[in-house]
Amino acid sequence: MVEARGEERPGGWLEERLPSVPRKPGVYLFRDSRGKVLYVGKAKDLRARLRSYAAAGDGRYHVRFLMERASKVETLVTNNETEALILENNLIKQYRPRYNIRLKDDKTYLSVKVTTKDEWPRILATRHIVRDGNTYLGPFASATGLRETLETIRKVFPLRTCSDAVFRNRSRPCLEYQIHRCLAPCVIDIDPAEYRAQLDGALKLLEGKTGELIESLKQAMLQASEEERFEDAARLRDRMAAVARIAEKQAVVSHGGGDRDVFGLCREGGIVEAQVLTVRGGKLVGHHGYHFEDYELPEEELLSSLVARFYEGERFVPDEVLLPRPIEGAAALADYLGGKRGRRVAVLVPKRGERRRLVEMAVENARQGLRERLDDSSQRERTLAEIGRRLGLASVPKRIECFDISHAGGEAVVASMVAFDEG
Repeated sequence: MVEARGEERPGGWLEERLPSVPRKPGVYLFRDSRGKVLYVGKAKDLRARLRSYAAAGDGRYHVRFLMERASKVETLVTNNETEALILENNLIKQYRPRYNIRLKDDKTYLSVKVTTKDEWPRILATRHIVRDGNTYLGPFASATGLRETLETIRKVFPLRTCSDAVFRNRSRPCLEYQIHRCLAPCVIDIDPAEYRAQLDGALKLLEGKTGELIESLKQAMLQASEEERFEDAARLRDRMAAVARIAEKQAVVSHGGGDRDVFGLCREGGIVEAQVLTVRGGKLVGHHGYHFEDYELPEEELLSSLVARFYEGERFVPDEVLLPRPIEGAAALADYLGGKRGRRVAVLVPKRGERRRLVEMAVENARQGLRERLDDSSQRERTLAEIGRRLGLASVPKRIECFDISHAGGEAVVASMVAFDEG
């Protein structure tokens, strides 16, 4: 159950409203004079959190910023921190406040769709994740790396690649069957268990579990050789070599195996850079980089919002989430992620050992990403200054609009405009 209340601030200080704010877990919303939501946050103790915004003498930019623009604070009380986390996520999706963290939409990244609803599933790349009963893996940060892996899967595992329409209308095996890249379940009566074994091998490769996959291929190769099925043994040898080439590109970062997401943050010059390293089966298989404007929110609040936003939608939730510093509501976050995954998820702040090394790697990647972004920003400013000098402008151009008009003998006139804002 959620109870709501609103506190109007007709021009007084937020501190005047603190006595009416409950000391309970929940969510708070800052609104401007038009009622538009500026910022949504969650807290274990609403009064204590809002007191940090209203603290006398606090010179943090985000406090000044919100106090200058907000004319109303609403609080939504929940039964516990996990409910507060879920409610915060829903409100951010609903209102899309300008000053909350908004990560790049996952649709810009490729995911893998496994059509497990089909009798004979296939594997394909997609940018759209929908609740259709199939299995999705990803998203994957590197489209090139994913396509290389899918091409290896086509060579190693003889799974169908044709559309449902083509599959239903086949009357004889296609070329893929002739070159040993498909078992042709469309027209040949094959053992479903054999097909499932091939599919499981492909999924292991996608999940970065190349070690056990290579071992299983090796055992199958040796058995085929003992049974004097030398052509089969040669094909298995070639498949094992292809998987080994993929494995060489994956850095081993955890000898104990396991799936982990590792978060790192760096903030400087009004920019926050975040890096998330994805470790699957003990191997570093990818990363995600994000940047957003720094409103000088406390790092704990920033990190908590980042993690919550990262796992929105259908994103895979690993066994462990490693953070560079403690956050309020870590237990609630673990419960929330465990509910999404369907089993326990650990949210850890490692102090030493292998896990700490992973966190330091993520932070260093965030630091490097921020340096590159600041260098790009400086280069952009120099380019704009040079454009202004060459055009004889009184100041550096902040917005550039380019027009082009085309026509065919004075007929069918078409015009277009491209605008550059801040470079």
